[in-house]
Amino acid sequence: MIEHLGNRLLDAYSTADAASFGGWLLERQLSSTSIQRIFSTIRAAFNLSIYEDGLTFPNAFAKTYLTSDERPKRASISPEDIKRVQKDCLYIADERRLIIALIFDTEMRLSEASGLVWDDFTIQHQYTYITLVPNFLAPLKLANSKRLIPLSGAHFEAIKILHHRRVN
Repeated sequence: MIEHLGNRLLDAYSTADAASFGGWLLERQLSSTSIQRIFSTIRAAFNLSIYEDGLTFPNAFAKTYLTSDERPKRASISPEDIKRVQKDCLYIADERRLIIALIFDTEMRLSEASGLVWDDFTIQHQYTYITLVPNFLAPLKLANSKRLIPLSGAHFEAIKILHHRRVN
């Protein structure tokens, strides 16, 4: 912001300056998401300074609306490709590929799958599942990320292979 608008007192910035800054960021080919994040940070810093110092002027960045850029959507992976990758992962069956086979369709983050411990698995039961909770290896990203994850198909096969190696 200072690079484009200069270093001024807070009340010296106008809404036109905020709009100009948004245009400048677009010219630098930043995504609308990045620009919104930058504006949120600036807006919060201005709000805090205005509030903390008991100032009475409006925040020039407070009501800045940005249009989103139309970025192409990521192509989804076909079910056939998923099955092929899962099959290859189970065939090669090294630890990394078994984790990949495990996270397909479970909505687990890679960090969550990498931080699993054997106590997280319920295998000797009618239904095989993972109890995903924070542990000493990996805290969960969000408090509400705790969940039960049922395992079947490639997920279950990956766990069986890993469990067999652990036992033997």
